[in-house]
Amino acid sequence: MSAANQQQTLQKIMSTKIFDAWRIPTQSISELVRIGQTVRDFCVKPLAEEISGAIIRSGWNTEAISILQQSPNATGVLSTIPRTLISVFQRHLLSPTWIATVEVKEDMKNALFTQLWRAEFSLSSEEREAMESLLIEIYEQLSLNGNPTLTFMEGDNGSTYVKGFQLTDAARRFLDEKFQRFEYTDQCEMWPSAFDEEVREKWNHAESYEAADKILSQAQAERGAYWDAVFELGSKWSDVGLSFNCGTDFGVTGLSYVGKKIMENLIGRKVNDEAK
Repeated sequence: MSAANQQQTLQKIMSTKIFDAWRIPTQSISELVRIGQTVRDFCVKPLAEEISGAIIRSGWNTEAISILQQSPNATGVLSTIPRTLISVFQRHLLSPTWIATVEVKEDMKNALFTQLWRAEFSLSSEEREAMESLLIEIYEQLSLNGNPTLTFMEGDNGSTYVKGFQLTDAARRFLDEKFQRFEYTDQCEMWPSAFDEEVREKWNHAESYEAADKILSQAQAERGAYWDAVFELGSKWSDVGLSFNCGTDFGVTGLSYVGKKIMENLIGRKVNDEAK
């Protein structure tokens, strides 16, 4: 079998599902940058609330949160959290997994000890263990969700397709309000809501069920053809477009803000802006 035939066979076997994708009616670089900057605002600020909510829902650290809420040292001690996270992320930025490894856990324990010593705070063993446990879950949540990006790709008729990764709900709402969703799947039939108003109008006024199905099938096939054209450049998102970072980038400013806000949300106390 030739390489071309092998590729065609693979394409037939493999299914496609593209979500969190939109069509932007411009290819202006300056406009796309402005969109990326706005999405960043909708990612970094709500990120703390979303991660706080995820930690509470998980229930893994309910006891740790309770211990820290009752600690008389909590207000001051929590000011060490941002720098502790920064220290660990800087050492493990290229880790291939979002899960806290043994090395990450050991570094987190050492970094917390260092920051507490510099800030001249002492904790009971129970409080320290609670802090370490909570920090590990924050690390994993940030590793998994803390680096949202947009990938911009050349679209049809002077448009740009954009694919979002690790976006917050607030970012998705902003993009939904401004632009047409441009998602695609070949795993099942797509609903009329997946397409623009013109397609939905044709579907609504179809003379029969068969005609309505044909309208949707044609629209789905056209959508797939547009995405096929994008992936003629490569098989990975990084091969077919340019990325714009919309998250903390695990930098000092972003991590300081998000880390502080997460702890304030969980513990219910304000955190000092700077540790000693």
